[in-house]
Amino acid sequence: MSKILNATCSAAGVVMAEGQTVPAAVVLSEGKKASNGVLLLEGDKANYLTSNAADIKALIESLVTIINQIATIATGLDAVTVSPGGQTAAITMLQTMKTQLEATKEQLK
Repeated sequence: MSKILNATCSAAGVVMAEGQTVPAAVVLSEGKKASNGVLLLEGDKANYLTSNAADIKALIESLVTIINQIATIATGLDAVTVSPGGQTAAITMLQTMKTQLEATKEQLK
């Protein structure tokens, strides 16, 4: 019978579940760094899988910051353009993408 437990993995690769160290656990995927994830128990096999939601959330936060910076730059360019309005559509698109990224980030909570 299979069992799934919430687990953690230390930076040294030590897996813990329910307050116990699981020395037989095989760390899969990118779980070799300090992380939270799940321990899959199947007979005498124990596999740890990291949850990458925190990594994805950090990536999205970084992307939102970058888009904000690009939007600021584009706004500054629009202000000095001889024929204003050319960058307005691009700025609007960047703001829409930022909103979409923020919505995606909230879904990962």
